[in-house]
Amino acid sequence: MLLQAFSVLLATLMSVGAVGVDRQEALEAEVIWGNWQFHRYIFNGETNPIPNPELVLQYEFFADGTNRLFWTRKNEPGICERQALYRYQEDLIHQEVIWVNPENAVGCSNDVDMQLGHKNTARLKRVGEFLHLYIPFSGEDFIYVLKRIR
Repeated sequence: MLLQAFSVLLATLMSVGAVGVDRQEALEAEVIWGNWQFHRYIFNGETNPIPNPELVLQYEFFADGTNRLFWTRKNEPGICERQALYRYQEDLIHQEVIWVNPENAVGCSNDVDMQLGHKNTARLKRVGEFLHLYIPFSGEDFIYVLKRIR
């Protein structure tokens, strides 16, 4: 238990130094640390199940200021995976893609989130046990609802 607490403290201190965030930002980011999986979505005020139940989409946030976005489909070969630097403050996440898996499926590069150097800012909010990631789509927010898996 003490070792785990020390690891969290060390990771927090490292993230403060590594990405230049202040202590308050590090404390805010702590609420999103962990591995989250696409659980459902909200569009036009309606909550819906995942459109393709074979899709496995995961976002993993680390204390060092990096995250990993990964997806695959259970019934198809291939993956899409990348890592980014991130800053999380006041329900906004700022990201810059720093690594793209060279083994990604061919079509992955069509998604800007899978392009090296891509920068974006999006609204990301902790709502109870879920994370809501807001992506503008046709004048409305498409909200990915992510559930912690570890």
